[in-house]
Amino acid sequence: MKRWLLIFAAILFVLVTTFIVALPALKRHVELVNCSNQMHAVLFASALLWPDEHNGHLPSDFLSMSNELGSPRILICPGDHLHQPATSWATFTTNNCSYEIVSPGLLKSDTNSIFMRCSIHGYVGYADDRLLDSSGKLIRPERFW
Repeated sequence: MKRWLLIFAAILFVLVTTFIVALPALKRHVELVNCSNQMHAVLFASALLWPDEHNGHLPSDFLSMSNELGSPRILICPGDHLHQPATSWATFTTNNCSYEIVSPGLLKSDTNSIFMRCSIHGYVGYADDRLLDSSGKLIRPERFW
């Protein structure tokens, strides 16, 4: 009986230790995925919706997109532990934002210039709704809807 109890305790110890070691990596992965989802939502609004009503230009700043984005909370990267999201658009500043518009007012047809970037992960978004990681790998394929 004692032998089985020792074996069970050893297996439990290995499982718990493995979980504790893997937890930070899992958390970073979840933050990366959530960052790419948020950036894709912002890109969708700025690259696919905004230009139709603004002579083919993407927005110059995030504040002008308040109606399209809904809440300024989407502009804080989940991996950004230094900044707090703005409670409303009225209180929004660059201190409440992890993302930056690299090319303000970019033409939608200029698909070779970076439109926006995540200051935490280095992800970059283009006017054609592409999102790439810092190595240039496509994060999510273009939408089919």
